[in-house]
Formats: sequence, C-alpha cells, structure tokens
Amino acid sequence: MAADTSRGCSRKALGTASRLIALTLCLAALALGGAAEARAAVQCGDTITTNVRLTTNLVCPGTGLVVLTDGLTINLAGHTLAGAPGAGTGIFIGAANVTIENGTIRGFGLGSDVSGPPASATFLRMTFTGNGVGLSGSSATVTLSSSTVVSSAGIGVDVDGSLTVSSSRVTRNGGDGIFSINGGARITDSLVSENGGFGIIELNQGLSLVHSVLNKNDVYVQSPFGDTAFFARNVFRNSTVIVFDQVTVVDGGGNRGNNCGPALACRPL
Repeated sequence: MAADTSRGCSRKALGTASRLIALTLCLAALALGGAAEARAAVQCGDTITTNVRLTTNLVCPGTGLVVLTDGLTINLAGHTLAGAPGAGTGIFIGAANVTIENGTIRGFGLGSDVSGPPASATFLRMTFTGNGVGLSGSSATVTLSSSTVVSSAGIGVDVDGSLTVSSSRVTRNGGDGIFSINGGARITDSLVSENGGFGIIELNQGLSLVHSVLNKNDVYVQSPFGDTAFFARNVFRNSTVIVFDQVTVVDGGGNRGNNCGPALACRPL
C-alpha cells in the first residue's frame, strides 16, 4: 500500500513558506531600521525630537544641539561635539528625563545647559573639557555619573537646583570645581582635585559627601536654614571643610585627612 505523503508534503511546503515570509519581514524591518537611523543623523543647531546616535564628530560655531522633548537619549557613541572657544552651548536641554551619554563636549561657552523646571538630565560616561563652564543647570535636576569635567575656564559644574554626582572626576577647572545652590548636592565615589576656586561649594540645601577624594581643594557649606552637611569615608588631601551660618555637620565616620579643619574630625592620612 502506497504511503500517503500529501499531508507531509503540505506541511513541508507550509514550513518553507513560513520561513520565506519570516525572512521577508526581517529584511523589511532591517530596511526600515536603516532608514530611521539615516533620518536620525543630526547637524549643528538641530532641535532633537527623537533618540539619536551620532555617527561622526560635529564642530559647531554656535549652539550644538537643542532638546525640548521629554525622555530622549542622545548617544554620542564615542564622538566629540566641539564648539568655538568660549561661544555657544554644546547641548541645551529644556526638557525632563533626558540622557546624554558616551562622548565628549569641548570648546563651548557652556558644555551643556539644563534650564528651567521641570528640566532634568543625566550625563553618563561623558567628558566635558575646555569649555567656559563645563556643565550648567538652572532650576533643574542634574545627574553626573561616570564622567569627567576638566579644564573649564570657569566653574566645572554649576547647578542651581538638585545635583547628584557619582563615580566622576571634576579636576583642574579654572573656577570652583562644583558650585551647587538651592537644591542640595549628593556626591559619592568621586574625585575633586586642583580646581582654581573651592573644590565644592554648597549653598542653602545641604551636602552629602561620601567615599570621595578632595585634593588641594576646600569644601564650603553655607545655609541659613539649618541644613545638614554629611561626610563619610572621604579623603581630604590638603583640603579643609568650612561651614558657615546654621549648618549642622554630621560625621558619618571614616574620614581621613591632613587638614580637615575644626568642623570635621579626620583621622590622619
């Protein structure tokens, strides 16, 4: 009796057709993805309205990029956004929950400016170098993580609002390393070194400094509102802690230094 192979053949044909359809859909998706990436290419002065990934360096004589849409990510992908010395803003952010990551911003008047409530931005694995001010915020929430701010002509990080700095380096800026006012500053696992002014200035909302190194840079905290300055597991090398007005110092222990000043007890280095 001959075997009935019609059902098996139809299944095989159906399997082959399904694979062909899947392959066609996959190729179409790749084509659409390539087109979307091409459309995401940016030029100096562009207002960004979608997530973008840079494919080349940009040299911008004025403003670099503008972000006015919430929730976007700009991935510099290892590239540099460069400006004319002392002019313009590298990336202006007037939106919330924006992420800038994986690149370098150099040579602008402001490396990046996060401005106006409820503006907020996270800078991740970024280098700001050779700007007038590295990173600026006004009535904003700013997070700097795994990043470097170096060789600014003025202040390295200048934020009016809430500031969080983690695993970062703020070094050799011409003015203060970090200037924070009206929102409090939380700094952890970071190096603040050899800036031209104070290493850290915090005014009006308190400071938390944990597991960080201050090198040849003083810390100044002032508030008329009874705010707290918390210090734990830091190293102060030729750096003094200065508090003024109604600031309460909380010593979390483990601080070491060769000249921490009267406000904070430190074990010798």
